[in-house]
Amino acid sequence: MSRGHRDRGVSGGKRGFAIELQDSGNLDLHGDDGGVVWQSFSHPTDTLLWNQEFSEGMKLVSNPSSNNLSYILQIKYGDLVLSSGYQTPQPYWSMAKEIRKTINKDSGVVTSTTISKNSWKFFDRSKALLWKFIFSSNIDANATWIAVLGSDGFISFYSLQNRGSSGPSGTKIPSDSCSTPEPCDSYLECFSNNYKDLQTATNNFSVKLGQRGFASVYQGILPDGTRLAVKKLEGIGQGQKEFQAEVTIIGSIHHLHLVWLRGFCANGSLDKWIFMKYNKESLLDWEDKVQYSNVYS
Repeated sequence: MSRGHRDRGVSGGKRGFAIELQDSGNLDLHGDDGGVVWQSFSHPTDTLLWNQEFSEGMKLVSNPSSNNLSYILQIKYGDLVLSSGYQTPQPYWSMAKEIRKTINKDSGVVTSTTISKNSWKFFDRSKALLWKFIFSSNIDANATWIAVLGSDGFISFYSLQNRGSSGPSGTKIPSDSCSTPEPCDSYLECFSNNYKDLQTATNNFSVKLGQRGFASVYQGILPDGTRLAVKKLEGIGQGQKEFQAEVTIIGSIHHLHLVWLRGFCANGSLDKWIFMKYNKESLLDWEDKVQYSNVYS
């Protein structure tokens, strides 16, 4: 269909509607009064078209990667932000920190963006131009560009005239090929194990690397020579939720600049290590039992 050409139908024999595909690529759904009740430009998937406004409250979501991780582009806190789609989204790029952009106005809050010619333009609520990101040296006014958020977490720019031949523009967002978070395979490679294994690996937690909150980090080494940083909760019951969240997040990320999670050991509540009915080879000796009962009773 082209502009002005509509397909009409009825819903329940009462209400009429019309579908119209604009020259811009926007698909409109018109109600029986002729007004637009839905349009595809307001509900993008993983692609932005030339002259399509992308504003607050909208999202681009990539197709899932082979590890079932998607990436999200949205306007947040007056900035355009890329995040990985974990349960708690992890931002890894923003236009505010992008050194390749051109600043037209040094103050203002981004509320919308539009691809125009060979650049991505960023506007405030009054439609004043704040930033411009040039992604191609092709200044052909007739070129139709689109931005695609790929399953690898990168945004690529394509000209519809050459997408099938010469490929995308050489510009990508982010520019650093190591900038996107990558998920690990299953991280449950737990030490096969108990607390004593960690005591042995760390020489009874003798070399302390640092401390934060209720946890300390110790240097360790496995029998195969693998060096470890072992994080240990120092207070029984303290910081458990934070620790579990950290295990979930770090365990699901594979990135050049982050250590990998080799495993974790969760030994349950303290009474498991005090009362013989739970554990015939109790880890705690009598002095430890007395100390913990004095501190935590």
